[in-house]
Parts: sequence; C-alpha cells; structure tokens
Amino acid sequence: MGDMENTTLGTTVITPLNVTEGQSQGGDGYGDDGLFKTLLPYQTVLAYLLIFVAGLGLVLNGMVLYIVIRHRDMHRVTNFFFANLALTDLLLLMLHASTSSAEMLGYYLAVKLGCSTVQYTRYVVAQVTCLTLALMSFDRYRVVAHPLSALDKKRRMRLMLVSILAIWIISFALHLPVAIFSVNSFGVTCSIIFPWKYGPKVFFTYTVVVLYVLPLAVATMCYILIWLHLRKQPSLTASVGGSERDLRRRRMQSTLRIIVLVVVMFALGWFGEHLFILLIVWDPQINFWSDSYRIGAATAKLMIYLNSMLNPFVYPFAGTGFKRHLPSSVCCRKGRPDHTGTSSGPSYDQSRVTSLADTHKQKQVVGIDNHRPCPQAQNVEVLVNSQDQNTWL
Repeated sequence: MGDMENTTLGTTVITPLNVTEGQSQGGDGYGDDGLFKTLLPYQTVLAYLLIFVAGLGLVLNGMVLYIVIRHRDMHRVTNFFFANLALTDLLLLMLHASTSSAEMLGYYLAVKLGCSTVQYTRYVVAQVTCLTLALMSFDRYRVVAHPLSALDKKRRMRLMLVSILAIWIISFALHLPVAIFSVNSFGVTCSIIFPWKYGPKVFFTYTVVVLYVLPLAVATMCYILIWLHLRKQPSLTASVGGSERDLRRRRMQSTLRIIVLVVVMFALGWFGEHLFILLIVWDPQINFWSDSYRIGAATAKLMIYLNSMLNPFVYPFAGTGFKRHLPSSVCCRKGRPDHTGTSSGPSYDQSRVTSLADTHKQKQVVGIDNHRPCPQAQNVEVLVNSQDQNTWL
C-alpha cells in the first residue's frame, strides 16, 4: 500500500509526563542521556488550569442549554443557535480538554476511551462549532439587511432547525477519515496513519481550511456587509427625532463592538492550534521535545478552551433574554413570567411605540393625510423591529 505516514492527533502534540523520547520513537523508554523526560513546570501548571477552565466552561454552557430548554420565551432562532454553540463547546470541553489535561499529567485517557471514537468526536464537534458560527453570521446579515424576510417566524424557525441538522450531518461526513485511520501509537497517544505518502499533508491542510479559513471568511464577510448596512441607517431614518437617531447610533456602535469581538475571539482562539497542525505536517524537522514547541502547543490548547468557556458571556448574554432568566436559574427558583413573549422585553415595545409616535407627529407637521397608510411609517416600524430584535443575530 505504499509508505505509511502518520501525524499525531489533529491537534497539537503535548508530550505526557511519563512518556520519554525513546518511547515516542519506539525505543526502550529512555532518551539518549538515559534520563526520563518530564514536562516543563509551565505545562504542569497549565494542565491544572485546563481542568479549571473545562469545569467552569461545562457549568456555563450547561446553564445556557438549561435556560433555552427550560423557558418557552427563549425558544427563538437566535437562542437555538446559542444553544447549539453551547452544546458543541460543552462536548469539546468534556472530550478534548479532559483528555488533553489527563495526557499532560501522564494519564492516557484518550487511548483508554478509544482513539477512533475520541478523535472523530473532537473533529465533528469542532466542525459543528465553526459551521454554526458561520451560519449564525449569515443569518444576522440576512435579518439586518432584509428584515422583511425575517417576519415569518415559523418559516425561519424551520430553516434554522433544518440547517442545524444539516450541519451535524455534514460534519460527520467531512471527517470520516479520522474515524477510519485513527490508531493507538505505542500505547500512549493517538495517531492518524494514512496508507499513502502525502495523506497527512493533504488531510490536515484540508482540515485547517474547513475548520478555520472558510468559516472565518464567511463570518468576516457577513460582518463587513452588516457594518456597511448599519452605516446607511441614519440617512434612512432622517425623519425620526434626534434622540432616536442617537439611540440607534449608540446601538449600532455597540453591535459592531460585539461583532468584532466575536470574530476576534474565534480567530485568536483557534489560530495557534491550526498553526501547529500545519507545522507538524509540513515541517519534517520539527522537534516535538523542544521547550518552545511544548510551551506553544500547550498555550494553543488553552486558547481553544478559554474561547469555549467565554462564549456563554459573549453570545447569549448580549441582549437576547438570558440575563432575565439567569438569577432564577442560579438560585433554583422560578422567575417572574414574561408576558411579552419576546426576549427583548418591554424596552423593545417602548422603543417601537416611541419611534412610531415620533413619525406620526412629524407627519402632522408636514401636513400628510393621517387617514392614508404611510409607507415611511411602515418602513420605520419594520426597521425598528428588525434592529431591536435581531441586531444580535
């Protein structure tokens, strides 16, 4: 079948505490100097830090899932996207962070659980996360730029559910090679061995593209289009009062800050991991035992888990109703019922009524017949509706 080439796990390589250089090369377990190779103190501290980050992330993402499932007024398209992200982050922390920290401390948890199962699940979960982020970015653009298309909530909900199901199916299909070619190497680590010479280079370059480059490109393009659209809004609402224009301008600036933060967190969180993957497959001279590599690999892993832990703060708690239900969820008591049926509460209704009232007054000033329908008023209503409800989509 030709030369067999292997690449250790499609994530960065961190040498376990009781694995020697000799073992990694199929030797007797000792290096050239006859001494046992140990982890750097930095990596040992980082292993326990990963455990803390994973534990906190599991609690936060579990809380997001509970709030969305428990409260009927949270059953909205945006919140279901957040719930899917929380599920993927939870699985990533449970399967990836736990096994990574265990391996750093010398416990080969991934090997015991099964290399094919653990690695395949890791790749699938990472792919679902990236595709969900890209889909949510596209949904944000569609709602902000084309608010009329978002008025049919039932249709939009169906499209969202079908899209999420399709994302999971596609993710399982994209990474079937991981399940097929994952093996146990030397009893201490999981590797992906391909039966052809350039298999590792082709596959891992492909994973960097589908797991990082394409989702980030889609999200960035959507956010640029959203920003360009929001810049035009003050001119579209010139007939609205000055205070309303200022409110919308502040809301636009706040939205742009959140959008930039989402993109930057994703890009920074996963950049180091994918950089090390490319180094592993394209640099045959790379020294896995060098201090710089081991520290960099450990830091790259930490960045991913920090991103998964912080997502509950960035995504759900950005004005989509989670703050209202958080106290009751933490204290394990029922909160006050929400009579509005929306996640934006009375502030949205008051904003829309104020906007329409200002428009009605200005129509009277310029002498417009108040008994005829006013297209501008309808446009303002749709604009306020789409902005207040879907700015965070």
